Amino acid sequence: MSVVIRYYGLKMPTRIKTDTLLITDPNAYVDVVDAPDTIPITIKLSFVNNEGRTLYIKVELIDAPEEYSMDAVEVGSVGNGAKINFSATVNRTKPETTDFMELEESITLRVSAYTDSEYTALYSYVDVPVTVYIINSAHPNWSVVKEYEFDDGSLSDLSHQTEVFGYEEDCKTRLSVTSSTYVTPPYSCLIDYYMGRYCSRYAYAVFTVDLTSYSKAYLVAYVRKINDPSVELKVVAGDKVYYFTLPEANVWYKIVIPLETSEITVKIGVCILTYPGYTGGGIYVDSIKVLAV
Repeated sequence: MSVVIRYYGLKMPTRIKTDTLLITDPNAYVDVVDAPDTIPITIKLSFVNNEGRTLYIKVELIDAPEEYSMDAVEVGSVGNGAKINFSATVNRTKPETTDFMELEESITLRVSAYTDSEYTALYSYVDVPVTVYIINSAHPNWSVVKEYEFDDGSLSDLSHQTEVFGYEEDCKTRLSVTSSTYVTPPYSCLIDYYMGRYCSRYAYAVFTVDLTSYSKAYLVAYVRKINDPSVELKVVAGDKVYYFTLPEANVWYKIVIPLETSEITVKIGVCILTYPGYTGGGIYVDSIKVLAV
């Protein structure tokens, strides 16, 4: 089968960059394995307007190695006291050689505020540095500390957890091995729910990995949502939380997350919402790897 891979920047708990600009994560992580010739890297940001007037937001790439490019993004208007979430996609030409384990590159985005919709009257701007980590997960120097392909029909040592944040009525969640879609045949893992009338919670696949003998580690995995409504993927790695949006169904997304080099619990989960008139939730995961060196 043809595997379509999309790359998205990480979304960590928001921190203040300035009084008005919020950046969700100053770093982005991608893997060259299965990457297209041009790798889109999406950086997610938020803007809070406390300036007493409507402002118009624009994002540009102002400094980067020559392999990077970006079309300027005219985000639109933000009223006084309002907040807007938006993203900017930076394109990176796929490296010509894969002899490397990891590349670390720096780029700078400029988020500008204008007082007019034509983006001519500049009010202020903030430069946002972003570090891009490009890894080659196939490099032989990586140790594969954990791996889940599910192709023997087993979940191995994966366990299942739920985190309720809304409706308390019965909504049973489950892990299962399925053959309906996969990255590596013939199986993948499905995280979903059943027999629930009202349900607001995260359902997780959970594993523990001991990284105490390593200096650096990454989680690399493929995820794919079941249905069309927007699905929020949540990954908890130790005390850090990462959120991803999966805009399209029937598309495999590759995620890359840095891990602390300690014994760590990793939870890969999906937001599940069920109530009259709406049903959402459930993802496939496949080819989960923990790489370390």
